[in-house]
Amino acid sequence: MAAERGPHDARELPRRRPKRDLIPPAVFASEYPLPAFENVAQQVGVDAYGLAGGAILDDFDNDGRLDLMVSHSGFEEQTRFFHNRGDGTFEDRTERAGLAGEMGGLNMVQADYDNDGLVDVLVLRGGWMGPT
Repeated sequence: MAAERGPHDARELPRRRPKRDLIPPAVFASEYPLPAFENVAQQVGVDAYGLAGGAILDDFDNDGRLDLMVSHSGFEEQTRFFHNRGDGTFEDRTERAGLAGEMGGLNMVQADYDNDGLVDVLVLRGGWMGPT
């Protein structure tokens, strides 16, 4: 079922604006051809999809390969950790990393917060929502 569109729906605005207020699409055209990027997320094992979140690409286990951690802002959306296998693919190691049940993160920041030589992650979530 399609969502109903309200009077301020962004998808409707261009149709309701006077032509003189619109920027012609040609203004955004590239001066040279750009290649199309193929979506290979599923093929390499990182097909995590969710509402606005954060992503960190870092070597979380000090094996010399960049791993991937992603969050999504939805309260029911799992933060995920993908271990780099070293062959161009990733393995979902969310549970093994102890992240099962860590939901809803609008953004993430990595640093070695406790100075132990390992990457730590601060997940920022819904502080604007007030106490629950």
